[in-house]
Amino acid sequence: MDSNILGVIASSGGGVIFEILPFLRRKKIDLKIITDRSCEIESKCIMENIEFNRIVYKDKNLFSKEANLFFKSKGVMRLVLLFFTRLIAEEIYGNFFTFNIHPSFLPLFAGFGALKKVSNSDVKLLGASVHRVNENLDKGPIFAQIMNSFTKDKIEFISFM
Repeated sequence: MDSNILGVIASSGGGVIFEILPFLRRKKIDLKIITDRSCEIESKCIMENIEFNRIVYKDKNLFSKEANLFFKSKGVMRLVLLFFTRLIAEEIYGNFFTFNIHPSFLPLFAGFGALKKVSNSDVKLLGASVHRVNENLDKGPIFAQIMNSFTKDKIEFISFM
């Protein structure tokens, strides 16, 4: 059974998702979003009439179990994207193709606080990586990467710091 519903787990402003929203709508792809706290993406969901559900994060297993149930009840069949600053469990990545957009050129600066690590280093290039989520933090297969030069005074404008 094909599904045109994309699951998203986010704890930020969700800027990337809302940048591609016109494309998703042209392709008739619906979004179902999960948050774990009050964040800007919830306000944007209300403005754009996108269903979201807040699941308070107590631990990765409980959160992932509730998220799995929500996504399955809404028809998310294939794919979940993470814009999330917490760990998830196999209940998600074992049931859905789950991808993370990590704010560094992996394998450099894996883990939480990647932009802070970049900012405190001598690196002159800033990257982002899309990788498959598995049991190892930021170690899943990499599907896409991009990098560009940056200046330290501009890094404060980037999310996930």
